[in-house]
Amino acid sequence: MTSSSYDTLSTTIDIIVILLLLVLLVLKELMRAAGGPRFRMWVQTLNIVIVPLALIFALIAVMRFLSLVQLV
Repeated sequence: MTSSSYDTLSTTIDIIVILLLLVLLVLKELMRAAGGPRFRMWVQTLNIVIVPLALIFALIAVMRFLSLVQLV
């Protein structure tokens, strides 16, 4: 792990966050489509996890865009 550069480590973490967000969003939609009171509780629980991940995704997108235009 220490031999990895910052860019490699940053990219790996970014990919993990994005894939986790994608998986949770798909899972949420599948549970919402299934319906039922038990699934509604799980959808609300997933919302608690999805919101911070969505904010992190937005931060990643902004930082990647800024690095693309060479402002960072």
